[in-house]
Amino acid sequence: MFYFNRFYLFFLGSLFFLNVAYGEILFEGYYRILASKKPIGYFIQRYEFLKKEKIFSSKYYIYANNGATQVTESLKAQSTSKFEPLQYAYTSVVKGVGQKTAKVKMIDVKFKKGRMVGFVANGRHRQQLNTKIEKGVFLSTFLGYMMLKKGLSPQRKFSYKAIAEEEAQVFPGTAVIVSEEKFRGIPAFKILNTFKNSKFVSYLSTKGEVLFTFAPLQQVNVELVDRPLEATKSFPVPQKTLKALFGQVPLGKKHQPLSVLPKKPSKAGP
Repeated sequence: MFYFNRFYLFFLGSLFFLNVAYGEILFEGYYRILASKKPIGYFIQRYEFLKKEKIFSSKYYIYANNGATQVTESLKAQSTSKFEPLQYAYTSVVKGVGQKTAKVKMIDVKFKKGRMVGFVANGRHRQQLNTKIEKGVFLSTFLGYMMLKKGLSPQRKFSYKAIAEEEAQVFPGTAVIVSEEKFRGIPAFKILNTFKNSKFVSYLSTKGEVLFTFAPLQQVNVELVDRPLEATKSFPVPQKTLKALFGQVPLGKKHQPLSVLPKKPSKAGP
C-alpha cells in the first residue's frame, strides 16, 4: 500500500485570514503527481477559514495509479484558529491489479478535552479510539500554517508532533528551511521535512504556496499547475465525489499564476 498525502504537508495558501469573508477560500490548487518522470495521478487541495466560527478547514482529494495499484484518498479536517484539532474524516480506497474488491479504510474522529475520540475502520474490522493527545499536537495537514505563524527564515528549524491523518496516530517530525532562492524564476524557500521516517523537499513561494515537492526515496514529484486539465488529463475525475467533498468541483484558481513554470513535466528531482 502506498500513500501520497504525506508529501503535501506544506500547502499554505495565503494567511490573510483576518480580512477574509465567511468561508472564503484561502488556497485551492491542482497538482500533478509523477513517479520516475511518469504522470501517475493528481491531487486537489483546498484551504478555507470560517471567520464566524474562527475555524480552519482543509479538504483534499488524491488519485494515483502506478500500474499495479490504484489509490484514492480524501480528507475533511478542521482546527481552531490556534490550530488545535477539532475533527477530521479520512477515507482511502486501494485496489490492486486483478483484485475484485478494494480495501477501504475510514477514520472519523473528534477531539474533546484533550482526547481523540472516534473510530478506525479497515474493511470489516472497526477499532474504537479514545486517545490522549498532548497539548501542542496538531493535524499534519496544517503544518504549513503552523510554520508560517512562527515565521519563515533561512536555516530555521521546526520540531513538532503531529497527527498523521491516515493513521490516526501522533508522530514526531522536523522541518528545516534550507535556503531562500528562486525556483524556476519564482522567489521561494527550500524546505526539508522529515515525518514518519520519510524525507522530502518542498519549494514554498514567499506567498506561502507550495510550487513543487520531491520525495527522493519514492522518486515522486508533485507539481502545482495552472489548469486542472494539466493535472487530471488521462485520469478519471469523479464529479459526484468531488461535489460531495468540496461542495462543487474545484476550479483550482486560488493561487498565484504559474506562467513562468515550464509546461512540460519536470524531471524527478529539483
